[in-house]
Amino acid sequence: MDRAHRRTALWLALAVFAALAPSAFFGVPGKSVAGAWRVLDGEVPYRDFWSMYAPGQFYATAGVLALCGKQVLAPALVACALKARCCALAYLCAVRLGARRLTALLVAVVLAAAEFEIAPELSSYPPALACVLGALYAVARVQPAPLQAGALERAEAQIKDGVEDEQAQ
Repeated sequence: MDRAHRRTALWLALAVFAALAPSAFFGVPGKSVAGAWRVLDGEVPYRDFWSMYAPGQFYATAGVLALCGKQVLAPALVACALKARCCALAYLCAVRLGARRLTALLVAVVLAAAEFEIAPELSSYPPALACVLGALYAVARVQPAPLQAGALERAEAQIKDGVEDEQAQ
């Protein structure tokens, strides 16, 4: 992987973030922010309040709110940044797996279009997708990094529904 591809991925991420970020100003706080405020007040999902969503999104959003002083715009911008990172990782994975530059850019642009939403919020999907693409990128190396890929896959499972934990029980 040469520097030109990494530079392209960086510019791609910046362009996707610039395209997605304005939509963060049009949203109203949703379920993710409401659950995060409850977590910040000391409540625990499924014990103190019920939700059909994975608890990872509430904890991630609560962490962002704690760092940014409960500014509602912060989780939406973090979601846009994660989506931009996913597009860059999709481009790098496609290149690493042998796609031509134009094809890899098309993959990233299609992903960016699929991730667009009018009022983004930090749900469990952007961090989970970033973990999956990071694991794919780690495995697709000339010298694979299975430990890194395994750690990212475990993080994805914890973020998105905890499916592995439920199957073990």
